[in-house]
Amino acid sequence: KNLPARLLAYEANGAKLVFNKLYYTTTSYIPRNMRVIGKNAYLTGQAKPKAGSNAQAGYLHKVGLDGKPVHAIADWLDTYKTTNWASTWDVRAAPDGNGVYYAGYGYTSAKKYVGYVAHADSAGKQVWRTKFGNSSGSLNATGVAVDSAMQVYAVGAVRYPLYSGAAKGL
Repeated sequence: KNLPARLLAYEANGAKLVFNKLYYTTTSYIPRNMRVIGKNAYLTGQAKPKAGSNAQAGYLHKVGLDGKPVHAIADWLDTYKTTNWASTWDVRAAPDGNGVYYAGYGYTSAKKYVGYVAHADSAGKQVWRTKFGNSSGSLNATGVAVDSAMQVYAVGAVRYPLYSGAAKGL
């Protein structure tokens, strides 16, 4: 069964529905977060790229404030050996106005979670992406922030000790 995402927009006083749009109507989409940045809304989540597929990709979907799609970025994490799915959880504006930063994680064939943080420019092209977590541990990324010096921060949950000597019971 396909489970599309729905985006609703209301006037500031909540009295009138401005639009009600469905996305990914031929596949499934699990929304995780949304931010309005400038004249666009950025939706994060995970989606099945093809109907009938079990694979899921982490997605960052940019739509205009009129609800019309602008572009989408899929993070397959193939190079990180994910098996069934990845999910994008958070997005923040770049302080210099050049695009957005986003974070998420995927599940690997070693049954570990691998977090990622990435930067996409204003046109939707991925500029860079980096991962964290390793074969001895797992980490997922559920939040991202960027300071005025363009330093990028990620937050997530450690599922297993990441490194030997990792602090226990903090």
